[in-house]
Amino acid sequence: MGVRAQTNENALVDPGAPLNAKKLVTARGVEDFTDALTGYTIVEADSHDEAVQIFSGHPHLGLFAGNSIAVLECPSPPR
Repeated sequence: MGVRAQTNENALVDPGAPLNAKKLVTARGVEDFTDALTGYTIVEADSHDEAVQIFSGHPHLGLFAGNSIAVLECPSPPR
């Protein structure tokens, strides 16, 4: 486990996996699609900004020019 992973291991809910075989389902049918998302990880944080900080400086960002990490908020569904 890398230093960043150890530093943030308490926030890690799911270490994630690659994203492959993408299908778009619409009222018109199903089709293959591509996008830039290649994998996911789920973390728990007190705020969206805190989650962003967890990934700031992540080693993935320096592997290839243009690499990025999208940090998406997934709030609990309304009751």
